[in-house]
Amino acid sequence: GAGFTHTQTVELAEGSHYIIYGNSAASSYPWHAQIFANGTLIAEGDVVRGSHLRGNFTITVPEPPPGEPYTVIDDFTVPASLPAGSDVNVRILLRNTGDVAGYLTYGIIGNPTSPDSYMSVEEGSTYPTSVSPGGSMWLDVYLRYNKMPSWDFNLTATNADGTSTISKTISPSVPGEPYTQVTDFIIPESLPAGATIGELTVVTRNAGTGPGYLTVGINSEDYTEVMGSSYPIEVAVGGTFTFNLTLGINPNMPNEDFTLTATNQDGTSYIT
Repeated sequence: GAGFTHTQTVELAEGSHYIIYGNSAASSYPWHAQIFANGTLIAEGDVVRGSHLRGNFTITVPEPPPGEPYTVIDDFTVPASLPAGSDVNVRILLRNTGDVAGYLTYGIIGNPTSPDSYMSVEEGSTYPTSVSPGGSMWLDVYLRYNKMPSWDFNLTATNADGTSTISKTISPSVPGEPYTQVTDFIIPESLPAGATIGELTVVTRNAGTGPGYLTVGINSEDYTEVMGSSYPIEVAVGGTFTFNLTLGINPNMPNEDFTLTATNQDGTSYIT
């Protein structure tokens, strides 16, 4: 008589077997049976009433992958500003969110050669220190191959696959400049006409934002009589320097009042 096909899919545990029994109907027609396990034929045969076909198989369970450390960037600190050409030192806080202890790795990306061109500027790891799961470690990092540029130095600390990053910017600082403030001008109150005026004393202070050379001049009503510089002495911010200067054009006292002014180079600080 006519036959038909019946397919059944089942999920079985490891070490199981599957049995196909002959039909129990009052028919003597055999069933042709096949048993596949994961697409592989493991048993085949004709099954009639009272017989069966058995398929044995083994399920291979893959071993779980070994645990690994995993780096997360928890913090990244950089200087707020640096002069161009300076060494750059930063700090990175790494945390292990993996399930085993191990070495944590990092990379730093930045733009040291052009404001718009980015590249790897440093990389490293916690080696030889192994960090436990959940543990953290600060690293002090010196950028060995690049100095501070004259533009904003944009830096990004990242883990190996780029899933954990923190970005910071170091701004270029303007170098401090000295500023000459005239604080005292010591001259004779009176001299006879024709007398040598001699040395005059100008006391100055660096009221600027950086160390440097201070400069002064002594002017009469008609001339710049003499100029002076603290070179080669750089005066620190807040420091003082005393000039002892001799007039060059009119070194002798005239026969009338002689008005002199000690002034800095741009005329913004003076005493007459």
